[in-house]
Amino acid sequence: MKNLFKKMMLFAAAAMAFASCENDGINDVNTLPGIDVTINATTTEARSVFGELNGTTYPTLWEGTEEWAVCLNDKKVEAKEIEFSNGNTAASATVTFNEPEAYNGKYTLFAVSPLARFVSVSMASDYIRFRVPGSQTPSATSCDPVAQVLIAQSEASETVSGFDVAFKHATAYGKFSFVNVAEGGTVTGVTIKSADVALAGRYVYAPSTKTISFKDEDVYEINLTTNTTTDLWFACGPAQVQGKKLTFIINTDKGDLEKEVTMPGNFVAGKVATFKIDMAGIDYPQVEGEQWQLVTNTADITAGEYLIAAKSLSGNVIYLPSTTTSSAPAQKVINISGLDLNSTAVFTTVQIPDDARFTFSGSASAMTITNADGNYLYLYNNNNGLRVGTTNGSWTIATNPNNSNALTFSMTATKTRYISVYKDQDWRSYDSIKPDAHDSNGASGSVFLYKKVAGGSEGGDTPSTPAPELTITTTAPIEVGAEGDVATVAYTITNPVKGKSVTASADQTWVNGFDYTVAGEVSFAVDANTGAAREATVTLTYDGATPQTIKISQEAASTGGGDEPSTGGTFVETFANYKASLSSSANSYGCSGSFAGVSENGITWSYTGCGNPGQTNTDVTTLKGKGLTYDTAVTMGKGGTLSATIPGGATSVSFYILTSGKATCTVTIKGASGSTLKTQTVAKSTTGKVEITGINSNGGDITISFKEASTQNRVTVAGLVYTR
Repeated sequence: MKNLFKKMMLFAAAAMAFASCENDGINDVNTLPGIDVTINATTTEARSVFGELNGTTYPTLWEGTEEWAVCLNDKKVEAKEIEFSNGNTAASATVTFNEPEAYNGKYTLFAVSPLARFVSVSMASDYIRFRVPGSQTPSATSCDPVAQVLIAQSEASETVSGFDVAFKHATAYGKFSFVNVAEGGTVTGVTIKSADVALAGRYVYAPSTKTISFKDEDVYEINLTTNTTTDLWFACGPAQVQGKKLTFIINTDKGDLEKEVTMPGNFVAGKVATFKIDMAGIDYPQVEGEQWQLVTNTADITAGEYLIAAKSLSGNVIYLPSTTTSSAPAQKVINISGLDLNSTAVFTTVQIPDDARFTFSGSASAMTITNADGNYLYLYNNNNGLRVGTTNGSWTIATNPNNSNALTFSMTATKTRYISVYKDQDWRSYDSIKPDAHDSNGASGSVFLYKKVAGGSEGGDTPSTPAPELTITTTAPIEVGAEGDVATVAYTITNPVKGKSVTASADQTWVNGFDYTVAGEVSFAVDANTGAAREATVTLTYDGATPQTIKISQEAASTGGGDEPSTGGTFVETFANYKASLSSSANSYGCSGSFAGVSENGITWSYTGCGNPGQTNTDVTTLKGKGLTYDTAVTMGKGGTLSATIPGGATSVSFYILTSGKATCTVTIKGASGSTLKTQTVAKSTTGKVEITGINSNGGDITISFKEASTQNRVTVAGLVYTR
């Protein structure tokens, strides 16, 4: 048998940088470099912690307790005896591979950190699978080390004499704080919840492209075990959350405080997002304590509302979530005052979250278990999968032979399987009843059932609780000059409702960009006016309260010299004032409107069939590789248009443009009389700068228009320059 003994030296010199912010969204994300690693034949996996802030960076250090998984092609070994040195900036280990096999005549070395996150590897199928946990325990200065996943990959080699690799972070990170939190409650945890984008679960790293994608085992919540609301760190999988709504929840002994936030950016692997969540106006729910009691006798199981719980390896109480659909339900850690898994005493609490509740119907020998949406709890295909979905199944509930206070939940298809908990990771099913203690696979066999026996009316749902009242305190009308400005509406809320916040809208597109950063205020942009005096109405809305409106009055454009076009020179249009406002999804095209140009006073751009700010950002990055120096652009969809009249005309026009593999763009320049002065077609798959020269408008105005001419997505225009 051939053995390979190779020693690996790791040098963790990576730095994590981010800028703090003052709003409740992602303010800045900065690239996190990889960890440089020198390896003489084998790579390992390592987890990291963040050191003390030094200027604008967080040094990435070895924690000193790492265990690594090391793969040479499809062969995997574990490195558990690690030596750390130089203040935990370096580590070394020796690992052994027995008879490694070449793939296509070559060897590639991989490492995944930490060992517990590694799932599987296959060179033929081009994947390394790893799992990001939803339950995390951050420290005061770093996210949970077991939630930070790093992957290293060497270049393919025909020999195994030496490898050079670098660790890269496969997980995204966040650091945030709540501000203006209602006083009086004791914090027991924090939850970040998404309705439709997985934040954790199982992911795939593709060695051929070195990219990461989500696979399955959707986890829509990040649950942080913490007793504070500031400087909260978390790790998650790469997630496309831009334009999506996430709910941030503070769990306390007085109930939950919730805030829904529309995210302005994505969670990106190897980057840190920093932000603040403003909880002003959000108060504790007026909840009457619920009474729950442990059920130990199957004869006492009747129709009603139940909680299914167990104890994790770390000793935390975890429950089986009822709202996770189409995937294995993940655990969630909760701290319930008075809950003792071995006590039959009734306890009163307001801390049972909605997604812990199941409804039972039937008998213990044939029980149907559903959630609030009418979906069923069932076993999947006689394997260890546990699901919540449209498949119905009959459960048998019996006394646990290993614990008189616990029960067993089983379902039979071609064979019988039992609900249990795997490590601190997730709920699964097994083909036998697990013992009371955790077995060698880390499975807990003691499942506890609680039934709600009394209580549970929430304020706002009963006549005794007064309805919320929304009042605008700013004097109407709000008057704005023709040049445009940022205006603010102040408001107050009487009898606020948990988890609700004010939203604003306007009946005119020239009022836009609503900002809710400051508690009790809504700020918005009023575009410059190039015509007659005009009015708009802004409406503030709050669930349960009567909407309130206020008038915005803007003066007419000046006809004096200050607004006259310059007689010569070069002018740059960055499209910085363009703000797509879609009626449907922020990831589709179709909006129309206008916005003020930034090149000189009095220019207004009109657009149709535009949108998709996420795609715009991607195209801007591509165009920057061709020389673009601005961060803003306009993206047109099928048949979309963009046009403006330039007073005083121009002799030449240049712009950066990107057309997709199917779209073409027709650029037309017309004179004041409407005659066509220049026209140019930009072909499919164009990326770069286009110049149109020799324009003769005889000093008159010109109109420049862009039109997607193939009725195909998409065309992006940026960095337009014109010269008189």
